[in-house]
Amino acid sequence: MKIIVDTNIFFSFLPNTNGNIGNVFFENKFKFYSCEFLKVEIKKHWVKLFFLSKLNENDLEISYNLKSFL
Repeated sequence: MKIIVDTNIFFSFLPNTNGNIGNVFFENKFKFYSCEFLKVEIKKHWVKLFFLSKLNENDLEISYNLKSFL
């Protein structure tokens, strides 16, 4: 199944990859798509995501890179 992901969904998933949304993203049943602008928005709000996620910078970077959306 192909699913289009907007920035708000990704923002809710990235800080908590172990939550319900994160679990869906890591199942290989789905193919996720988004525009290149998603990456721009994530980097623009990186500091906020860093503090909200309570992950260290390395773990947040790993979480960001785990799934390709294009």
